[in-house]
Amino acid sequence: MQDRYAGDVGDFLKLSLLKTLAGDDLRLGINWYLNNGGPEGDGRHTTYLKPGNRIGQSLRLVDEELYLSLQSFAEKDADRSVRLLEQQSTLRSSSIFFADSIDDRKKWHQTALRRLEATELVFLDPDNGLTMSDAVPNPRKHVLPSELRDYVTCGKTVVLYHHADRSCPVDVQVLQRLESVRDST
Repeated sequence: MQDRYAGDVGDFLKLSLLKTLAGDDLRLGINWYLNNGGPEGDGRHTTYLKPGNRIGQSLRLVDEELYLSLQSFAEKDADRSVRLLEQQSTLRSSSIFFADSIDDRKKWHQTALRRLEATELVFLDPDNGLTMSDAVPNPRKHVLPSELRDYVTCGKTVVLYHHADRSCPVDVQVLQRLESVRDST
């Protein structure tokens, strides 16, 4: 996740889904996998919040409270940040967020596990998703299989964002990642 993506249409969909999954019963934890690097000009998908936008009007019917709360993200000079997204997410106040930047990966991961310890449902939101190996060229953009295993071992229900790439069809990627998860847990 990057600050410049905060409030985009993907966040609307993620937050609405998480509200539904957590309901009134599960305490939600979010690890943003904060990574504020990447190409300039990226992350402009907030037009769904503009008046009269057809997709936005459909999404508003899904979760009007969230749709209205995220309106400031559509402003031209919006302060788009994960911290603001947390404040305007309309998630229950008992939700726990972890938005530390990834520096020392092992220390960062251990801190995340401790911070999200009191949660039952954990959402992991890296830029690109689950990598199939702990040895990946840009690990800041991925959840490592060992990290996923640690959350599962702690008894967490895990929801993981994964962005499909162009390496092969999406259904093949899903099967590959599921196999990777099975092999790592």
